[in-house]
Amino acid sequence: MKFIIFLFLFLNYSFAQEDKIRLGILYNKIFTSEKDEKINSKIWEMYLKEEKLFESINTSFYEDDNLILSDFINNKLDVIVVNPALYFKNKTRLDEMTKRFWASSLSKEVFQEYYLIKNKKSNVSFENLKNFTLHYRDNSSKEWIESFILKEKKKKLDKVFNETINVDNYSKLIYIVFLRTDSLIVIPKEEFETLSKLNPQVIKQTEIIKKSEPIFFTGMGLTNKNISDEKVKIINSMLEKDEKNQEVLNSSNLNRIYIKRDFDLNLINQFYSNYFTLLEEIK
Repeated sequence: MKFIIFLFLFLNYSFAQEDKIRLGILYNKIFTSEKDEKINSKIWEMYLKEEKLFESINTSFYEDDNLILSDFINNKLDVIVVNPALYFKNKTRLDEMTKRFWASSLSKEVFQEYYLIKNKKSNVSFENLKNFTLHYRDNSSKEWIESFILKEKKKKLDKVFNETINVDNYSKLIYIVFLRTDSLIVIPKEEFETLSKLNPQVIKQTEIIKKSEPIFFTGMGLTNKNISDEKVKIINSMLEKDEKNQEVLNSSNLNRIYIKRDFDLNLINQFYSNYFTLLEEIK
């Protein structure tokens, strides 16, 4: 939820003196629930109006991949925020319509590393995953472990695990694997390390059995190629994190959200290319 708070703060502050911005968010592929994000957004809207930082922004929440793509391509949206998988699946079409890209991450670096973790008392093995449940928080983590399973077992997740469950926060993930021997979790490295510091028993009770490459990130923002040069200039200045923006972020306790404009997409592009190929090959 912190990401959406930052997004509204970032865009509303950036475009306080500009025309209305048409923002589209593919909420169900990045966040937990549309209701939570809308409530959160309204709270920040009220705050920003009081602080004279907010003029007008049109926000649309999407759950349909094709609809948000269509609206962006047909110039009905100025900015969209989507999950990385949607971008890479439609990379050619989106590149033709996009002037600027930016990535967001909750980690100290733009790219995240994932851990697959079990309870130390668990007898789980890759030969016997059918009796176990996989828990995850964000779609990228699920896609990472699914890619591994597709490659190693030539099967999809539902054919390998007893069940796969989306959990709405990282603390719950740790709680699950801390108490249960019939479950595996996928969690970002930084979140695991933070929660382990808060509760040292986590290290004693759990075991990392697989690590991803540090190539993943939380969300991807795209600005439409038809957006005005003035708006692009303002976006760029905010992505540079000028002094005033840093002050706003720090005072709002949002400084764990990192936005990066210049980043190398080669490794993550290769990952998703392989992932989509495997999905097509293995039915």
